[in-house]
Amino acid sequence: SEEVARRFEQYGPKQLPEKKDNIILKFLSYFWGPIPIMIWLASIVTLVECLYGKSEHWAGFVLLMGMRFLLFIFVTAVFFEEHIAGNFIAVLKASLAPKVLPGDEHKIVEVL
Repeated sequence: SEEVARRFEQYGPKQLPEKKDNIILKFLSYFWGPIPIMIWLASIVTLVECLYGKSEHWAGFVLLMGMRFLLFIFVTAVFFEEHIAGNFIAVLKASLAPKVLPGDEHKIVEVL
C-alpha cells in the first residue's frame, strides 16, 4: 500500500545491519585475559632469572611453556567450536522464509 511504500522510503528495510568480525582478531582475543597474561609474565620472569644466573628454575620454565602450549590448544578448540556455531546460525538465518501472508491483504509478499 501507499503507507508501506512511504514508510519504506522514509525508514528503510526492517533489518539490523550485520557486521563481520575479523577472524584473526577474534582468535587472538582469546589470549587476552588475566590468566593468559599471568602465564606469559611468569614464563618471561622465569626465563630472565634462568638466563642471568639468579636461579636454576629451568623445570619451572619448561612447565610454564607446557601451560602456554595447553592454553594454545584450548583456545584453538574453543575458537573452532564458536566458528562452527556461527556458521550454523548463518545457515539457519539463510533458510528462513522471507515471504509472509499479512492478515489484511490476503496475498503473499516478500519481507524487505
